[in-house]
Amino acid sequence: QYWVAALDLKEADAAAKVYSAAASRVKYFARDEECSRFHVPMDLAFRSFDSLIRVVDDLAKNDPQVETTLRRVEKQLREFTENPEFAVVSRGKTYSWSKYMHEFEWDEGKYPKGRGITENLQLMMSTVGKLDEEVRTKLASLQEAKTAQSAMIKEGSYGITDLIAVLTPSKVSADDFVETEHLTTVVVVVPKDTAADLLSSYEEADNGVVPETCKKLDRVQADKDGNSLYRVVLFKKAVPGFRQAIGAKGKKFVVREFVYSRPAYEEYAAKRKGLATDIEKQETLCKMVCKAAFSDMFLSWMHVKAMRTFVESVLRYGVTSTGSPHFVAMLMKAPTQAGQQASI
Repeated sequence: QYWVAALDLKEADAAAKVYSAAASRVKYFARDEECSRFHVPMDLAFRSFDSLIRVVDDLAKNDPQVETTLRRVEKQLREFTENPEFAVVSRGKTYSWSKYMHEFEWDEGKYPKGRGITENLQLMMSTVGKLDEEVRTKLASLQEAKTAQSAMIKEGSYGITDLIAVLTPSKVSADDFVETEHLTTVVVVVPKDTAADLLSSYEEADNGVVPETCKKLDRVQADKDGNSLYRVVLFKKAVPGFRQAIGAKGKKFVVREFVYSRPAYEEYAAKRKGLATDIEKQETLCKMVCKAAFSDMFLSWMHVKAMRTFVESVLRYGVTSTGSPHFVAMLMKAPTQAGQQASI
């Protein structure tokens, strides 16, 4: 947290001298002794004090709006990278956010001081809004791709996961599955320590079961719950009866239908790989968009702070006999303890 303070100047006071005197007194109260002059331009255009009164409420409202949007982008960057670099690009130079803040200078190219505070504020808010919309759009596309990937993979126990991702050509073979006009092969999910019960009862579960066809798929490891997979060959018309009888044994056997096909797996694997590649590309794009958005939003936010400091200071301290504002602003890292805050 940082504080911005504006100090009144007498007409004969030099801003640099007053800032130096004030900084020497408050520097040791600032956290990490972080304190600097905040270079608010003294020549921002305004028509009258009434116009400043009207815009002061807009600035007080827009300031936290920009911060909220900026914080959302900051959070997203932290989710992408453990220790992201928060850089700000201004007038062709790249700064860390802290360096830019302490060395802030008004960007005349983007926000001409003669344009008027209200007009510049509207432009800044429009820029932040467009950046926010672009970030949201890119993140929504990324989330959509991740949702499609999750739906495709369906990771979990063997009772719910997509078996095509489990019974791969490297773990099973075509010989493990029988598929003819009348015969089919089902996969039975067998809980831990219940394989003996399945082997002793599966043949009597239905007359359509082919004897001695219950076989453990050994190369497929047990899932996180300890379930293993067995295959059973039976007549197609016997599948409903077999499923009902096996489920009634009280052992929580789950019967799942699965047709082995190497071409189908290769198509699945290619689609999954393509989706992973697409997600990787979208994540890279989202990082770039978020970094650029953070930079421009932080730049806009500092300009909002400068305008707010200018408006509130002019309304509080007035102007000189020549019509010029007379204040100097400073920026300091807020102390953490309430006692220190009270001292200041």
